[in-house]
Amino acid sequence: MSLQAERLSALIEFCYQSARLRGKPTATISSHGNFSLYENDLSGIPGVRLNSNGLDSSDEIWLSVDRLHESKPPTVTNEWLKPWIAISKSPNEEPTLKSNVDSRVLIDAGTKTDEEDALLPIISPETLVSLEEYPERSKVLALHQEYVKGEWAAWATNEKKRLKAIRLYSQLFTLKQQLEDGIGEAQLELVWGIGIGIWKTEVC
Repeated sequence: MSLQAERLSALIEFCYQSARLRGKPTATISSHGNFSLYENDLSGIPGVRLNSNGLDSSDEIWLSVDRLHESKPPTVTNEWLKPWIAISKSPNEEPTLKSNVDSRVLIDAGTKTDEEDALLPIISPETLVSLEEYPERSKVLALHQEYVKGEWAAWATNEKKRLKAIRLYSQLFTLKQQLEDGIGEAQLELVWGIGIGIWKTEVC
């Protein structure tokens, strides 16, 4: 190797080591900026399997995550509740009741009362009906609570777990791309291990 090549190699090594000194090594997993996951984080998440290959398999599958999709909230079939309820796709937002409903919607649902028919002008079938003044308001409120605490609550509990599985799949897919394509400024390493915890008590 020529003198010029040796000097260039030394300069490159100096730059490399200088760049390494700028970065502070991560001391704990909790302070790690990239993806990290504990086994207890996977508890109750649908579509997630650990060591699913078994002890006798030649392929070691440490973690398997199914690709799931979001599900819709349970359909409201009750004719008295359906015109009034407003449902979000998010399991974190409970269904609410509309303050006003077009009378035509109630007519189509078959829940418009004779009392309202007498009050509404014939020439204006699209008059808004207020929930506060609706004769069957108490029934609607009771059905709303029954739906929220029953069917919707069960769906929301399962959907939150499903969303965790969807988010985990996306994170693992992104991590796979980063490892394969070298996306990012620094070199990445995947660490999979078992930690040993020590429980200190007054006896110890």
